Amino acid sequence: MVIGSGSGGASLGHHLARNGLRVSLIERGGYLPRSRANWDCKTVFVVGACQTKETWRRRDGDASFFSRSQWSIPL
Repeated sequence: MVIGSGSGGASLGHHLARNGLRVSLIERGGYLPRSRANWDCKTVFVVGACQTKETWRRRDGDASFFSRSQWSIPL
């Protein structure tokens, strides 16, 4: 089972299937339209247009590992 059908998940799923494994791709999001903004690196990575607005937490309720500030790309 592969969670997420983005470039990483799709590549992994394709590789596993090509090597004879049965693969299930699970995707939560909807279709991302092909527009200039969705293909612009600054819009996606600097502005964060495709980042989720929800807060992810571990089982113990701690959200610090998933903090956006820890994963942002330096300019």
